[in-house]
Amino acid sequence: MNIEQKSEDSVEQSVESKKDSKGDWVAQLEQITKIMEQITKIIYRLVWMIVLVIIVAAVANFLKAQSPSFNGLPPIVEKLPIERPIPVQVDQEVALALKEARVETENFASAQLDLWKADVMKRVDDNFLDWYFGYFNQQVLAAKYLLQGSYHWFNSSARTPEESLTSKIQKEFERRVLPPEIAQASLNELIEDSVNRYTQELSMRIDAIPSRYKIPQGQWDKYLALWE
Repeated sequence: MNIEQKSEDSVEQSVESKKDSKGDWVAQLEQITKIMEQITKIIYRLVWMIVLVIIVAAVANFLKAQSPSFNGLPPIVEKLPIERPIPVQVDQEVALALKEARVETENFASAQLDLWKADVMKRVDDNFLDWYFGYFNQQVLAAKYLLQGSYHWFNSSARTPEESLTSKIQKEFERRVLPPEIAQASLNELIEDSVNRYTQELSMRIDAIPSRYKIPQGQWDKYLALWE
């Protein structure tokens, strides 16, 4: 078989492949959508694991910050002949405060991730899909598919047209929808906001307990130290 015959056969095979290429692209888009769903789930689990680790440290810092000595202030000395025992209900309230703060933070992080996902999908609809289904781009992708098919036929070690097309789509998706630096910045912001939200929620609940049970500040500081 001479080179001309090989080239003709390659073109014929590429033309046949082109008939199904549009269907392949649609299938790839469906795959991208599924991947986005998986990425969202993975990111949610990752974010919450990181938040939980940071929250443990945040709780310790928060409890320490309640102590006047931690802020460089002289300890409050209250003249009480006998310290009343702290009611058992306080333990339950502190435990409940920790739980409620965690639940509120989980809801907050989940809502923020939903907003992030909606923003990503908007970029998919407004930017990526417009590029992907654009008439000129479809012609370019089809031409590159044919050329890569011919090249792969001559050089079997080269990438297949499917691999080349997938690589091109993935790079454009990353560039138009989810650049790594933006994804990292969004992740860092979400973690920071979640930790701040947890600290606020916990502070709001913890600070109300001593006044409700009329616990002196000095005794309350000692009590909080037991939770560190």
